[in-house]
Amino acid sequence: MNRSLYGERDYAFGKLILTLRTQIGLTQMGLAELLHVSRRAVTEWEGGLSYPTAEHLQQLIALGVRPRRSARCGKRHARRCCSMKPGSRRCSADHVLH
Repeated sequence: MNRSLYGERDYAFGKLILTLRTQIGLTQMGLAELLHVSRRAVTEWEGGLSYPTAEHLQQLIALGVRPRRSARCGKRHARRCCSMKPGSRRCSADHVLH
């Protein structure tokens, strides 16, 4: 885990990691388990305090471009269950897909 230079936070990078994680529907702990790192490491990446290794960045990129196994609308309730019928453009909570 590499620290940012001069102790400055890289908020833009942290926001990208946070956005990626939430878009693929993972908790910090879930992402940490997938990448075999601590939850604290993920917290520090999202806080702009440190950077993932090149290997972890490659794994993050792969997670971001992997086809999703199920369609979700991306709303917070999707973590619990966003039951959609195949081919549907709306989730069970009537959110329109983007």
